Amino acid sequence: MKLGLNLGCGNQPSQTTPEIRWVNFEPYYKYGDKRLSWSYSQYEVMDEKMQDIDKFFSNETVDKIFIVHSLEHISQDDSVDVTNKCYKILKDGGQLEIEVPNMDVACRHWLDGDCLHDTISGMIWGGKGEDGEG
Repeated sequence: MKLGLNLGCGNQPSQTTPEIRWVNFEPYYKYGDKRLSWSYSQYEVMDEKMQDIDKFFSNETVDKIFIVHSLEHISQDDSVDVTNKCYKILKDGGQLEIEVPNMDVACRHWLDGDCLHDTISGMIWGGKGEDGEG
């Protein structure tokens, strides 16, 4: 069975199938004294920071990694570190899929005045609802 990682899965973890076992990393969010995280009994979710993936997976052991709208929530140095660690733990021929906000679209909406400020902010930084995401 192949192994996949979903780093920073938020409230959209990947579900294991007969073809691929998904491990979802979702670091907890802290707002004041309140610790927030999601719990999914049907998913495998690790309450760890994506920067720590090399502590849990050996080099060349992972087939597929998704980082979808997560890198923009950590520092540039940590983003580079995470990307390098992904490269090390991916098998030869493995896949790394990274999605980040489209700044061009957000800026065009802002310049055209056709979106509310909160909508544009959400495009760039993600929502910040009670559960940590919008």
